[in-house]
Amino acid sequence: DVFALGSNNELTLAKPICAREHPSYSLLVTATDNGLHSLSTTTLVSIAFSVSNSNSPSFTQSSYSFTAQNIINYYVGTAVAMDADCSETIIYSLTNNNLFEFAINPVSGAIIVASSLAS
Repeated sequence: DVFALGSNNELTLAKPICAREHPSYSLLVTATDNGLHSLSTTTLVSIAFSVSNSNSPSFTQSSYSFTAQNIINYYVGTAVAMDADCSETIIYSLTNNNLFEFAINPVSGAIIVASSLAS
């Protein structure tokens, strides 16, 4: 179900694969002639896929807007990103947070108030 034969008997992927989960495949290929008494032979074909990180994560929204209260540990909101590369782990961090007023959960993307906000 991973591979398919094309119209010219070329081997193609039938669906996207994840090289991290399945870095290689072994296939048996059989060639049969059309003689009176058909004869055939079989060989092993090994296919290895290289792991790549070719897709940048992207946020599910182009921007986020939250309202916060000046209460430490107040939940502000969550920024969510996805990565088209299979089995990729996304790590969230904040920039432009010089006064450390906010904190973000590096796994979930949840943002909280970390210190008293300037009035």
